[in-house]
Amino acid sequence: TKEHLEKSKSKRKDGKKLSDFADLILDTGAPAGDSMITIDGLKTPVSPGATVGGVIIINSIKAELAKLLTEAGQPPKVLTAGCTIGDEEAAKIFEAAYDEHAHRMAELYKNAGKAE
Repeated sequence: TKEHLEKSKSKRKDGKKLSDFADLILDTGAPAGDSMITIDGLKTPVSPGATVGGVIIINSIKAELAKLLTEAGQPPKVLTAGCTIGDEEAAKIFEAAYDEHAHRMAELYKNAGKAE
């Protein structure tokens, strides 16, 4: 998070942090140290919050991207629960996605272990 970034020290000799190399920073809003809850009698706060903020950010990006792709005439393939679209259609979509993943992985690894 931005607050954590500002309070932390770089371990690099030049003092740079990851943010010095980024074009964009997505701030989850969690406090420095990523602990959200203080408890009387406990010296350190507990309960991370960056996960919740991160999930909200990622899912918002996915939703906006799906909207933009659909508007451009290229709707994304979406894995959807059977209770939403019916078990048969959900299984069909899942199997197609699994097959596509397998083909992509096969292509990626087709030359694995071969000497160049």
